[in-house]
Amino acid sequence: MARQQVNMIMVGATDIQALRRFYEQGLGWTSWRSGGSGSIMYKVGYSVLVFLNADYLSRSAARASLQGPRQVWRSSSSPKPP
Repeated sequence: MARQQVNMIMVGATDIQALRRFYEQGLGWTSWRSGGSGSIMYKVGYSVLVFLNADYLSRSAARASLQGPRQVWRSSSSPKPP
């Protein structure tokens, strides 16, 4: 059986700087990469946690602005949304 693992998690956010303060000052994490004020990335084990501007992410996914957790990408084996 193939080993499954998550390599990247992308989360839309409205305040990247607040998230940066929380993860770096609050939790003591170190950013892995930064896209200026538009994104921030953290290595979490073998995965990367990416926070992106929610409007940019929703445009990239050709959807309206995200108002909470939603699936914005699916694999070819995922069922299509209603």
